[in-house]
Amino acid sequence: MTVPPSNEQVAVKWLNTIPALTGLVATVLPSALEDWADTGFVTVGNAGGSPHMYLPIAGPVISVHYWAVAVGSARPPWGLAADLYAVARYSSYGALDYAHANRRLTGFPAKYCDVKVQNVNFLSEPERRPGDPGDFAEYIDNLQIDWAPLL
Repeated sequence: MTVPPSNEQVAVKWLNTIPALTGLVATVLPSALEDWADTGFVTVGNAGGSPHMYLPIAGPVISVHYWAVAVGSARPPWGLAADLYAVARYSSYGALDYAHANRRLTGFPAKYCDVKVQNVNFLSEPERRPGDPGDFAEYIDNLQIDWAPLL
């Protein structure tokens, strides 16, 4: 029996379908900063939302964090973190690429079914989060992903 993946799994999978973000999205930051210092990294977490009352359609709001770090420097690379947001919103397969908006996500672990993403909307502009003790640059915004399990 297969079950639907979690909202976070769907968000990670959807963001990873954006070619410039492939392999740079998870629910936690990699511990080795050197592994992502040149590219930045994106993390996701649940922030709310409402499932459809009568249909098996999820509408989670996902908190998306865009991270960048300059190893050996106390100056956060804000531009790189902001670029990750721009990629998620404007690039090919991003939220505003309507030609590829309605797509099937596959490749979840075996116990989970595939899903169909129906719509993706950014609900806020990216907000800069200064003052991180690790000298990371971080932007955050909220993304709503409407999806349905393909059971």
